[in-house]
Amino acid sequence: MSPLPKGSLNDRPAPGSSSNRGPVFDSRVYQRPVLRAGPLRLDTQEQRITLLGDALALSAEEFALCSLLIEYEGIAVTAETMVAVAWGDQISEGRTLLAASIEHLRGIFAPSSAKILDRDGREFLLAVATC
Repeated sequence: MSPLPKGSLNDRPAPGSSSNRGPVFDSRVYQRPVLRAGPLRLDTQEQRITLLGDALALSAEEFALCSLLIEYEGIAVTAETMVAVAWGDQISEGRTLLAASIEHLRGIFAPSSAKILDRDGREFLLAVATC
């Protein structure tokens, strides 16, 4: 696996990494209140994600994953990091849950230019086509 670039997730503890409980989203982690990645918009204060202006109905885990992908648009994030952020460090079925959640998010993103790419299920990144 290739390491993430300097200034990425490797330089700070992953949100939720100290807890074995479910997803943790902490808007204090973000420097900007609104993050954009193509047609996706993450409002960190409202804890809401929109796609092409429409609010997405996401589970807490999907919200955590989508937030992570938006924050690191174009940068590969390891599956281990994604599992830790969404489900906590000690979950044994994390990879299975991650695969199902990624497929669901891909379906939601399908009508837009936002795509979730992966490297053999080991790393994931959000790619947004530019016109």
